[in-house]
Amino acid sequence: MKYITCLLLTLFLSGCGTLVSTERLFDDNLLNTAPKTDRDVRYPDWGRASDASEATSVGNSSSRTTMQRRMQTQSYLQLEEFLTANGIDYEVLPGKYLIIRVKRTIKFETGSSRVSVSSKMWLGKIRRYLETDASRDLEVVIDGHTDDMGSTRLNEQLSKKRAESVKALLVSGRVYLDSVYTRGYGAVVPACTNKTRQGKACNRRVELFFILPS
Repeated sequence: MKYITCLLLTLFLSGCGTLVSTERLFDDNLLNTAPKTDRDVRYPDWGRASDASEATSVGNSSSRTTMQRRMQTQSYLQLEEFLTANGIDYEVLPGKYLIIRVKRTIKFETGSSRVSVSSKMWLGKIRRYLETDASRDLEVVIDGHTDDMGSTRLNEQLSKKRAESVKALLVSGRVYLDSVYTRGYGAVVPACTNKTRQGKACNRRVELFFILPS
């Protein structure tokens, strides 16, 4: 655990209007746990970053300068080049540390933790990038989520399995296990409404985050 051990981070998981404190999500003691209620994930002082340019404009002049400086580092520039070249949309989240959220999510069938063939294709590209020296400073966080069908306990277990399924596709002999983290949040952090079939499908997902060193 090179960086996450000492990081207290703040980010927003988009789409549901729920503000998320990564002081809880990324603290070392809570790395493999999930909040039990929506109150546990609210943090009213942060807003949503819809894209990289908006995210880097958040905060005071000093914060903007610091973020801009970090975005000029080799690690960030190489990651940005890779994501752009492969058509993988992303956003840079506001906060003290540089966090890249992949906008494309991995979707799942009801009750399943099996990754679809279409998702495996672009995840394979990320795996190959993680095998290169360009990614040696990256930390990867994989967050699993469910819809609201089933019990809380079942959904927590299923969301963890979904995150682990994605991790299994990303980790190879050249990717350090201690640089890839998984958590399951059950149905606590929906991206869409759970009142419709489409909304439930949207919530059955895994999200990827890259954290770059300060």
